[in-house]
Amino acid sequence: MSLDGYMDRLVASKGKNFAQGIGAATGGKVPAATGLSRSIAMDVDAKSPDVEKIELPRRIVSDTKELVWDNTDKDAGVWTVDTPNTKVFSGFPKGREFDLGGVGIAVGETKLGWATVSLVSHDATGFGGDGRAAKILLAATGLSHNSGAKFSSHGMSQISCRGEDWGKAPVVNEGVPARITLPAKAGRVKCRALDERGAPKGEVPVAADAEGRATIEIGPRYATVWYEIIIEPASA
Repeated sequence: MSLDGYMDRLVASKGKNFAQGIGAATGGKVPAATGLSRSIAMDVDAKSPDVEKIELPRRIVSDTKELVWDNTDKDAGVWTVDTPNTKVFSGFPKGREFDLGGVGIAVGETKLGWATVSLVSHDATGFGGDGRAAKILLAATGLSHNSGAKFSSHGMSQISCRGEDWGKAPVVNEGVPARITLPAKAGRVKCRALDERGAPKGEVPVAADAEGRATIEIGPRYATVWYEIIIEPASA
């Protein structure tokens, strides 16, 4: 459609962002969530043909296969990222283990049943597969709030906090229990907890699973949300 037509529809729909504008401009034929599964753009030269209505399933996979929004279980939705140098789990694990390109993430019990765990390969060398060396930043977060904050529960892992009950510094972070499995032999891997400045504050044991892969158990006892994983190259 024309730029004027697009702006008229966007204003009429009270859309607040580009994704909402997509839905407004196409008369609802393209849902705002389409941007979760593919690259999208708005053509406002009025020359493009009309689009067919797009239906999105409860499990949305991006066209690159790297991003997945899975709401198959409506009470335990998850979002995952699986690229050669980034692995992310965010959502409600519900006792499940997630395999992201050879990196396993299993989150234990948290206060509200959800967490976010991310691993980033610092030098873009992957996560220890094929004998390659790697330096990885692992972060695990759950409930986070000011000290003394008071919450009201609304069921289904939903809470709220009134303005007068926000508490004060310092911020308190939940220690998330999780098991990380890497595609590298345990003998090649070291892990240490980091403090808020990124300095090492203690070693984290690395064990081997039945196949010899490195497994790392993190949790509240390390009093941090950040960890550094060092993977040495395999011997020639």
